[in-house]
Amino acid sequence: MNNIVLSINPMMDDLPPDEAVIPYRDMSDGFTYTLEDVQINSSDFNKFINDLKTEFGEVNKYDYSRGKNAVNFRFKNDKIRLYIRGNSVDLFMSAYATSEEVAQFIWSTYKKYTVPESSIDVFVTSYYMNGAALEENTKQMKIKDLLYLSKDYYPYIDTELMFDQFFTGQENIFIIVGEPGLGKSKLSSLAIRHAYDNPDKLPYDKKLDNSDLDEQFINVVYVKSVDVLVNDKFWRKIEADDIDIVVIDDLDYMLSRRDVEVQTADDARRNIFLNQFLSFTDGVQKSHTKFIITTNQSFDEIDSALLRKGRLFDILELRRLDRDEALNIWSQNNLSEEEFNRVFSSHEILQAHLGSEISKRLNKRIKKKIETYLKEDGISKIQKAGKTKKISL
Repeated sequence: MNNIVLSINPMMDDLPPDEAVIPYRDMSDGFTYTLEDVQINSSDFNKFINDLKTEFGEVNKYDYSRGKNAVNFRFKNDKIRLYIRGNSVDLFMSAYATSEEVAQFIWSTYKKYTVPESSIDVFVTSYYMNGAALEENTKQMKIKDLLYLSKDYYPYIDTELMFDQFFTGQENIFIIVGEPGLGKSKLSSLAIRHAYDNPDKLPYDKKLDNSDLDEQFINVVYVKSVDVLVNDKFWRKIEADDIDIVVIDDLDYMLSRRDVEVQTADDARRNIFLNQFLSFTDGVQKSHTKFIITTNQSFDEIDSALLRKGRLFDILELRRLDRDEALNIWSQNNLSEEEFNRVFSSHEILQAHLGSEISKRLNKRIKKKIETYLKEDGISKIQKAGKTKKISL
């Protein structure tokens, strides 16, 4: 296993005796499996240590910190010992374990909460109409742009297993439904993060078809324009470019059941889209490309042709978080339960609201994160705007 070795950490040779004595004592005490000096974000470390506690029981914590910019923690029990240093944001960790099995679990848990060392490039192309012309804009996505995404907001889904099955299976279409604010778009972005973390699960192995290709890469298309979706050039373009994932965001009426007779211009556009889409995802023109569609549309109004086995992976209806689920995410960010209860009063909590409140409190650029800037009551309309009628699905 990478980075876990049955040996004394060679970095200890450069430490002064007073700093090296504890790691050497760990070796003599039987903690001989080491995870050498690695980096982890402080918020991810909280999740990491919670997973270790669940697996190995309570872990004693010793705090030798000298302020936010001189963090120094030690965690110990009879199976693991961790040494943490750094600041309030970035931490460095060395871990010691009593067995290879324990070390393997520490390593796999660490990988779950850190960015993999990968040279895979992610290219995202957005299409739009410029008059009658189809235009495109391609940017290279940085993996740091996806770090904010968390599967914790979907505690009722095994997202890793779901995306593994979707990317490697025969079905091309995955539809995500639900009211605004449930994290539909973020879940589609989490799919891209999963593809980056698991290149062996990509829908299309480009290296297999091109022996001269040094590294795998991911082609993603993002569409939010109905005019693009009814353009024949768009479908020919994504077929020619070997696209891995197409994200179609906020697609509502275009998924509706088709009537026998076309009645309006919107009906005609919907029929053009569905005919193009179904041809692309089935039959002789079937492509490896995976389509992730987000919609506020009720699932029972979706055209039946999209629901056919072999074409549709799933229609997933997202829901709000209950208080315990929301509190768990809140606590993992080192925020107090008392403050959580002050902010949230309802039994069900919208993911967008929870994420917004957490982000405010983790903002490192401002000291007064949540104090009000309003000098008059009633001039902020966001609370009133938030009380929209709940969509029935």
